[in-house]
Amino acid sequence: MDVINGSTTDDEREVANRRAAGEAIGSRNRTRRWVLRALGLLLSPARTKRAIATTALGGGASQCRSAPRIIVLRPDHLGDVLLSRPAIELLLAALPEVEITVAVGPWSVPALKGLPVRLAIFPFPGFTRIARSGRLAPYTALLAFAARLRREKYCAALVLRPDHWWGALAAAVAGVPVRVGHATPETSPFLTRSVEPSADEHATDSAVRAVRTLLSALGAPPDVRAAPSVRFTPSRAGLDEADAWISGNLGIRRPAVAIHPGAGALLKLWPPSRWAMLADLLSERAAVVLTGGSAEADLVVEIRTLARNAPPAVTDMGWDTLAGLYRRLDLVVGADSGPLHLAAAVGTPTVRIYGPTDPRVYGPRGKPDRHVALQSGLPCVPCGDLVSPPCGYLQNPPCLAAIPIEEMRAAARRLLEAAE
Repeated sequence: MDVINGSTTDDEREVANRRAAGEAIGSRNRTRRWVLRALGLLLSPARTKRAIATTALGGGASQCRSAPRIIVLRPDHLGDVLLSRPAIELLLAALPEVEITVAVGPWSVPALKGLPVRLAIFPFPGFTRIARSGRLAPYTALLAFAARLRREKYCAALVLRPDHWWGALAAAVAGVPVRVGHATPETSPFLTRSVEPSADEHATDSAVRAVRTLLSALGAPPDVRAAPSVRFTPSRAGLDEADAWISGNLGIRRPAVAIHPGAGALLKLWPPSRWAMLADLLSERAAVVLTGGSAEADLVVEIRTLARNAPPAVTDMGWDTLAGLYRRLDLVVGADSGPLHLAAAVGTPTVRIYGPTDPRVYGPRGKPDRHVALQSGLPCVPCGDLVSPPCGYLQNPPCLAAIPIEEMRAAARRLLEAAE
């Protein structure tokens, strides 16, 4: 460690502090796993196993014979919920007579547009992106959610987020007889049937495997159909609004490229100066537009300020209209984020940068020649840690800094040329 005037540098202190915080998080996680295992034992797995034997759709528990109802828990944000659509579509196709309810946060409802499911909207703790009101708040919310599940008499619960022990525990407390999810240390104590996690399996494929495990647990006929692809169809109104925006801001200039610089975590982001440079480079041969959510408005403004030729920008489009906009464009460029998954889902080519996250798990779904996922070759990539990564960085991590702007431009040009 370098020493300056007898003391460590500010950067080194920051890295040390982050590593210490990471060790504290690891200790808390180990304690939590011990507590969750104890809770799993208290919830009597023996009685749960007896319940499983009588909850197949063809017989057993009266509630599953007379009015079978299944709850799917997907607490994440828009992009993750969008990647789960194929699994939910497969479940709907396999069990057309069963009422399927999907529990999501209010922020993710647009990602399920068009699916014939019942929605249970709940502000899941840990996903609201607001400070919690107290240490007991997540557990008070868990009891309230469990009471809701008990009242609605579900015969099966499917937990699609692999590590969502909160949802698995709520289903167990509610007495849902069949509970399927991934065999992580946190969720396993509360599941009656589980799917072994795979470190390099795409999130969509992982969700599909969980659905097939649920179908097996319910005694349903095995589904041999291929899982549907991740797709999203904007409404006619969304397309019309997008067309009006394009006409007023881009005119007839083609090709047209959107840059979406935002993401749900600081460790996924490039600095604004890099996006501004990329916008200038791409504007040499294409019309460029910046897109972002309302929370990313300041970021978009800063990029426009830094760019030599400030591109038009939009930060107030709804999900449906944004889908329409991306559908009309030739390329979308950005980070690992929900809007980039949306662009691929409407059929538009994408170029994305990945840092701590793994493109094998969260990468584009679609034809390989229409999507490019760029990642540095650093040995720590991907660490998968967006809270306390081993490098200690809070933002602008080396794994993203190592991706050259020129590489982004070259990938964008290749896809634009292929589309001509």
